[in-house]
Amino acid sequence: MKYEDSMHAIQAKGFNWALFREYFPFGDISLREGNYQKLLTAALEALPQHDDRIQLIALLDAQAAVFLEQVFVQNEALEKLDPNREHDGLNAHFASAWIQINSNVCNHYGLPRRQLRSVMLELGKNETLADKICG
Repeated sequence: MKYEDSMHAIQAKGFNWALFREYFPFGDISLREGNYQKLLTAALEALPQHDDRIQLIALLDAQAAVFLEQVFVQNEALEKLDPNREHDGLNAHFASAWIQINSNVCNHYGLPRRQLRSVMLELGKNETLADKICG
């Protein structure tokens, strides 16, 4: 579902958990920062339960964190394959921005903040998100 379709669906019918992956497709870099924040805000407004809002942010944080690590690893692998070639890189900055937007929006809605962006930036050179999750 495109941004405009997702916004219309949420505004007209409310947030539908069955459509979560259509509203927020994994790794969809066409959803730029401003539209992401608007869509997130519409979704949170459509969810009257505090616990549902917490769950939505948790899912979006997890999705963005996994995507951020995925593109970081891909970018590193591409650089190793051909260090002399200029790589345009994959769009990790979008995932980083989504994480920051999630954190900022949490303040407005009184939701717990995870400081996920800081955690992601503190991963060691050979440490993965899976390593961090498993302790």
